[in-house]
Amino acid sequence: MGRSSGTIEMSDIDDTKMQELFDFLAYGEIPEGIYPKHPPKLGEETAFSIIYFLQEQTGVLPDRWELCEACKSLYDSQNEGSSEENRCDDCRRD
Repeated sequence: MGRSSGTIEMSDIDDTKMQELFDFLAYGEIPEGIYPKHPPKLGEETAFSIIYFLQEQTGVLPDRWELCEACKSLYDSQNEGSSEENRCDDCRRD
């Protein structure tokens, strides 16, 4: 096990941190300061399934982020997008 580089409060989890988590899980992009031997490359759907579980089942992450059904990007549903369509602002049809 590695050592934690510190703790993070729920209020500190912003769009940048979530995008970093998503990119790490989906594409294996390694954030600064961590050195995994085998970074994951799970794809957008599987990466978001993990984020969704952490939001809905555990409460570890605030329930704000969604995966756009059109472009597969992560977006903050409190600040943008359409909850009826699960689309980010760039892909909304209205």
